[in-house]
Amino acid sequence: MLKMRHPTPELVARAGQVLARPTSASPIHIREVTYAERTMDARNWPDTVSVVMQTFRIGGLGIAAVPFKTFTETGLEIKAKSPFNDTFKIELANGSYGYLPTPDQHELGGYERGLGTNHVAQEASRKIVARPMELFQSVKR
Repeated sequence: MLKMRHPTPELVARAGQVLARPTSASPIHIREVTYAERTMDARNWPDTVSVVMQTFRIGGLGIAAVPFKTFTETGLEIKAKSPFNDTFKIELANGSYGYLPTPDQHELGGYERGLGTNHVAQEASRKIVARPMELFQSVKR
């Protein structure tokens, strides 16, 4: 279970300004209207979302399946903490909840952390790393 993000009043006001402009107005960014629409939609997102995560074992190989586009740091952390000698992560498995920046990447900014591409709370990647470690115990010999 992960907390969902919601737009601040400032983001909603900015999105409203973008959407109120004439369609003939030149956008500041090519996806500006799309992101403004997504910001408005995010006002109605639920407070939490339940995501499906899985782990598998094939011989000595551990596999974690997560429903996000994860950052390299997250995949490497799952691999480093895995009880298996060889581990890899499958992303966008059992759903697609957008990008999953790490808390540090949230601080840096970028499109991956925007409401149009990231739907869950800033700390969600920590849970996404912790959960496979629990699940790996059930498939480990």
